[in-house]
Amino acid sequence: MAEESVRSISVLFFGDAFSALMLAIGSMLIARFLGPADYGLYTLCLTIPPLLVSLTSLSAESALIRFSARLVAQGKRRFAARFLRSVICVRLLISAIILAAVFFFSDFFATFVLNRPETAAYVRLSSLAILFMTLYDLLLSAFVGLSRAKVSAVLKSTMSIAKSLLAPLLIVLGYGMAGAVFGYVLGYVLAGVIGVILLNGPYRTLRQTSIVGSREDGFLECLKLMFSFSIPNYLSFLLITFAGQFRLILPAYYSSNIEIGNLYAAANLAVMMDVLVAPMTLALFPAFSRLDYATQQDELRDFFALSIKYTSLLLVPASVAVIVLSKDLTHLVYGQKYELAPVFLAMWMMPSLLTGIGSHVLGSLISGGGKTKLNLQIGLVEVLVFLVTGPCLTGSYGIPGLIFAVFASKLASVVHGLRLAKRRLSMRLDSITQLKIYATSIVSVLPSIMLLCLFDFGPFLNAVLGGSIYTFFYFTALPLFHVIRPKDVENIKGVLGRVNESGVISVLLEPIFVYEGKLTSIFSSGEH
Repeated sequence: MAEESVRSISVLFFGDAFSALMLAIGSMLIARFLGPADYGLYTLCLTIPPLLVSLTSLSAESALIRFSARLVAQGKRRFAARFLRSVICVRLLISAIILAAVFFFSDFFATFVLNRPETAAYVRLSSLAILFMTLYDLLLSAFVGLSRAKVSAVLKSTMSIAKSLLAPLLIVLGYGMAGAVFGYVLGYVLAGVIGVILLNGPYRTLRQTSIVGSREDGFLECLKLMFSFSIPNYLSFLLITFAGQFRLILPAYYSSNIEIGNLYAAANLAVMMDVLVAPMTLALFPAFSRLDYATQQDELRDFFALSIKYTSLLLVPASVAVIVLSKDLTHLVYGQKYELAPVFLAMWMMPSLLTGIGSHVLGSLISGGGKTKLNLQIGLVEVLVFLVTGPCLTGSYGIPGLIFAVFASKLASVVHGLRLAKRRLSMRLDSITQLKIYATSIVSVLPSIMLLCLFDFGPFLNAVLGGSIYTFFYFTALPLFHVIRPKDVENIKGVLGRVNESGVISVLLEPIFVYEGKLTSIFSSGEH
């Protein structure tokens, strides 16, 4: 399970990393070319398509991943092809209807949703992305479900390159914000067309396989199978997505365009964490799905604890690093015009710190066991807390109040999720280990803080030196606090060696393995 999960994580990570890098470059160029005010309007206009795509998702993406893999494993390959085609067709039909509604009622959305009547033309233009954004999301999930993570990574990279090149280019050519929005749309159009071409081969292979059971190979059976799994997941996803889009629209009523531009600039930098988070959550979902929750309680409990531990070892210190280096990162990427972005970025990273209590593992645990109604409960808690705190705190304290409301709602949902996992699945959080990870991350960053307080080398050198010193002290403190032991080093090294057939990753990480191995041997020998 570890080897298969790490293999998928590795492929998806490099695809997401490259995609995030390209999108970050594109966002930086767009922000610099448009300026804070127009960039704020640009990001507001682009909140409509993702919101409406989420409203029509029906949780088809998770259903495609789960059932494509399951049906192929069961030998029902022709049914898998029919399931794939049925789900995609239904989603695209609904998206086409939504696209037409937004296109013809763009004035309504601009006036009553964005509170910016002057953006109606841009809303109309951005609506064209709805259909191809839907297709793009479905294709990514289909490739993951069919064990073609590499194709999914290539498709994501294609989209990011197209958006990052076309939008800034059209601005430079004199099309302004209209060019930026049109470049955004063209990125999804190009990725969707290429994705359909790449999917044709695997689809035809599945179609040529003999039918396993004629009765199940029907359109209604496909939809029934999808809805049996996706309805609770869809409602949960819908609630959380609505809250996420609502929190992006909420500043339109309480904040200036400059403040909004600073917030979205910070949010774009925070996407760096998604490069680490997304591959892990996506790979852990099928890993948990392969366990029998009724007969493999011990294995499930161990895998749950280790999943939280190893995701926390990476994500908690990464979040702390971004918080400490927020000023240098924002000035390096956006310049000093975005004066409020450093504070917003530091605050925006607070929910990522909840990784240490299982925020990025709970969803995979619950969905893997088919307990989708529990996911609905967790999502409902998050939305209700934000709906209560979001408008009040934003109205009183502006953007900082909004960010704190996001953190409070996420914290409430994770705590509730841990209670459900303990009561329904007999899972327990290894509190001692997780507290050690938090303590190690905080103590290790103190030398970097002292250095940056005493000296200012400029944004680039501050980020490099501060990050390097933090990394060194963090890896030194892990064995000291007994967070990792010799067995952990050997396990990680062994898994990476078997997964990475070329050995490149293992060779690059060998100095770290040697260093950690020596330290764990020294500190573990005196532990008793």
